[in-house]
Amino acid sequence: LHLDQSVNPAVIDGAVKILDLSAPLVADRVFGVSYHGATNELAFSTKNSPTIQRIHHPDDCGDLTLSQPPCQVQFLGSAEEAGASSLVHDDQARLYVADFSGVTRIPAFGTTFDTQARPVPGMNLGLYTALAFDSDNDGGRLYAGTTNGEGVDWIDVLKVTTGETATYSVGFDGVTAIGVDGESMPDGELLCDDERDVFRRWIAQGAQNN
Repeated sequence: LHLDQSVNPAVIDGAVKILDLSAPLVADRVFGVSYHGATNELAFSTKNSPTIQRIHHPDDCGDLTLSQPPCQVQFLGSAEEAGASSLVHDDQARLYVADFSGVTRIPAFGTTFDTQARPVPGMNLGLYTALAFDSDNDGGRLYAGTTNGEGVDWIDVLKVTTGETATYSVGFDGVTAIGVDGESMPDGELLCDDERDVFRRWIAQGAQNN
């Protein structure tokens, strides 16, 4: 997707297909996606497989209008089950997965032979369906929202440098997406989409002591 930031608010004004998983080639669909800018790595999960894959330098491949070569997909790691709904990188390019047992983590590409997603201690209190990472607070914070199917959902937070976990905010009904808006104010805002309310905003400053 191309984001035009010359206007306010910014708008998506174009899109290019860089990978095709449709039938008869693969017959699968992408579920979770995360891009890590420092390594220029795009990671993604699919509906029918626990395999997490990566595309290195996705901006340099797949666009036939620019005569770019096809994108090369590489194995990054394995989630606990197929269809991980959300992925997010931290500053060290480790990948967090909204997984079967809770939030799991895959080491950064090329740093170890153990590529299985491992549970993150303390992040197993619900069925997590949305993840976001904030690099500007507490040395890095991971947010994880739940969709437990009972209309009682919340967002947990992990301080990645210390391993501390806490409940960040409650009162949701199916958290489907979370985003960190670092441009809105000095301390940023946590943007949350849940199934009951179309859009909610939560100020990150209010939970920095959690």
